[in-house]
Amino acid sequence: MAAAAAVLLAVACAAAAMIAGGECGRVVHVGEEHRRSMLANGLATAPPMGWNSWNHFACDGNGEDVIRETADALVSTGLAAAGYKYVNIDDCWAEPQRDSKGNLVANKKTFPHGIKALADYVHSKGLKLGIYSDAGFKTCAKVQPGSLGHEEQDAKTFASWGVDYLKYDNCNNGDLKHMSQETYDILANKEVIAVNQDALGIQGKKVRMEGSSEVWAAPLSGYRTAVLLLNRHAAEAAAITAHWDDVGLPAGTAVEARDLWRHATVAGAGGELTEKITLDVAPHSCRMLLLKPLISSRAN
Repeated sequence: MAAAAAVLLAVACAAAAMIAGGECGRVVHVGEEHRRSMLANGLATAPPMGWNSWNHFACDGNGEDVIRETADALVSTGLAAAGYKYVNIDDCWAEPQRDSKGNLVANKKTFPHGIKALADYVHSKGLKLGIYSDAGFKTCAKVQPGSLGHEEQDAKTFASWGVDYLKYDNCNNGDLKHMSQETYDILANKEVIAVNQDALGIQGKKVRMEGSSEVWAAPLSGYRTAVLLLNRHAAEAAAITAHWDDVGLPAGTAVEARDLWRHATVAGAGGELTEKITLDVAPHSCRMLLLKPLISSRAN
């Protein structure tokens, strides 16, 4: 945990340096060998999954009761079992001023028991606690100190509290205690989560765009491919085609196509899918597919 906090704050320091020219403000050119060791350090091998307090609670509703209740909700709804492990405190968690030693201090009204006790509670649920800071002198809400000039000190503080994750201005939606069934079905979709957390860890990219229609693709482990057909049009449905040469599959490859939102296999119009797949996509909607190559009987 200490290593995670230190690494993330080091990144924050570098970002701050380019903006403010602070004490840690020289540009460091990372060599290829060191870059590779950073990729192999075991941190963030897949996108972190969790919840963040900002979009729903902002400053006024943020507090230790909300964090505890959200941790309980992640477990009771089954989202924790689906991979959502982080409960992240956003802005406004600290006192307006540092203490006499320059340390950040939890807000005495909203976090009366402190962050260490809250981290212990979250950990007892099998989850991880995230916290928020900023690369400037103040955070975005302008109500608490940022970490500029205190990067190492704050990293040590967060580590001493048992914090697992540090966030910079990346908010997620929702109040897990009152989410709709539709929201839950999206968040808890195990097939989509499996794509997000795939061991290959290669980000998807847009491979074709025609008007309001887009095709996105990402290679996955096991020679599989994730494909997203996106219709950005607000009123009209669209037939969107993903061609094999666009999504990275060799021509003539026969695949099994799985619709990850509908949890169903998609059949080709003429039997096997060997060159492309075309699906109707509703307005302002998408279809997400997993393409798995079939082993040809002719290869046996």
